[in-house]
This record gives sequence, structure tokens and C-alpha cells, in this order.
Amino acid sequence: MSLKDIWKKAVKKPTCIFVYPSRYISIPITSFLLKTKITPNQVTIISFIFAILSAVSFLLGKYPFIILGAIFLQTSYILDLIDGEIARYKNLKSTFGAWLDTTLDSIGLFMICTAIAIGYFIQNNDILTLILGLLSLLIMASIGVIESSSETFELIKPKNLKIKQKIIEKSKSIRLSKDFYVGIYAPMITLFTLGPLLNLVNLMFVLYLIIGVIALIKTSITKTKLIRDIT
Repeated sequence: MSLKDIWKKAVKKPTCIFVYPSRYISIPITSFLLKTKITPNQVTIISFIFAILSAVSFLLGKYPFIILGAIFLQTSYILDLIDGEIARYKNLKSTFGAWLDTTLDSIGLFMICTAIAIGYFIQNNDILTLILGLLSLLIMASIGVIESSSETFELIKPKNLKIKQKIIEKSKSIRLSKDFYVGIYAPMITLFTLGPLLNLVNLMFVLYLIIGVIALIKTSITKTKLIRDIT
């Protein structure tokens, strides 16, 4: 079981260009974990715990805690890659696992976004940060609502759920080539890591809002087309 074999079997294609460098960290760890009995869902939960630690650290606001928050966030992100790699390599993919991963990812990002905004406000008394943070949360929530609206789940038969998921994933990305695209999740993690570290939180939120609005529009258009095709 070489790293090349794991990369070939466990990494989805096309892949987000922002994710690609992180695979050089996640794949070796996955190689080790494949020899254990740890499950993808267990890795997902551990990833969520690190997301909580990241949010608490960012909330405290002092720079040493911001550094910790960034480290915890990147650790959570790497583990989020690893759970998928293990699931694909061992063929342990499941509807519950996909739901758990998506749900905990969303909750974790909500907590981290909120913590960064509040922590920065407490330290700098900048009301603009709270406003931008709130708008970012609204964009996150809006994308989530559009993706998981009950009307569409009622219309789509179980056998077509995978097709639906792929369509929605593509709606939030921009294809660069056969092997690479730009998604929204990985750039968000990058922004939420660098923004606090560089003391550019307001700029971080502005950039996320631009990316988020584009993703929201694309997701809305795709979801509308999907519903029309099914009905």
C-alpha cells in the first residue's frame, strides 16, 4: 500500500486546487490510519472537536490564542480530508457518513466565523467586524438552506441522490481544467486561517462575502434547474 496507491484510490477527481497541497499532509496520515480500525465517522468527530477548539481560541482574541485557533482550524481541515480518504479507500462511504460530515463541517464553520467576529470585536471594538461577520453567517445559512430544502429531497428518488449531490457540488465551483477546480470550502478555510493571523479580519470577511455571493447565485440557479428537470 504505497502513498501513490492511496492517492489514486482515495482522492476524488477533479480536486479543488486549494485542497491539492494539503493532500501531501493528509495522505501520509491516511496511510498510517488505514492500518488501524479507526472509521471515517470517528475521524469526522475528532475533526469537529478541533473545530470547537479553534472557535474557542479565536473567541479569546489574544494573538497567542489566534495562533492556536489557526493551528486547530488547519488540523480540523486536514482531518476532514482524511475521513473522506479513508472512506473512499476502504469503500466505507455511506449516506449517514456524508450527512454527519457535512453537518459537522457546517456547524464548525458557523462557530469559527462567529468566534472570529466576536473575538476581533472584543479586542478592537470595531462594529464593522460584527456586521461583516453577520453577513457572512447569513450567506453560509442561505447556501445551506438552498442545498437542503425539503422540497427537493421529496422530489428526488433515493437512487438519484448521488446525482443530485454531484450537481450541487459542481454548482459551488469554477472548473479550471480536467483535474482542478476552485470550490468554496477550501478557500474559506484559507481565509479564516490567514485573516486573523494577519490581523486582516474585515478584509477576510469582505473576500468571503464576494466568494459566498457568487456561490449562492450559482447554487440557486443549479437548484432551480434541478427542480425543473425532475418535475
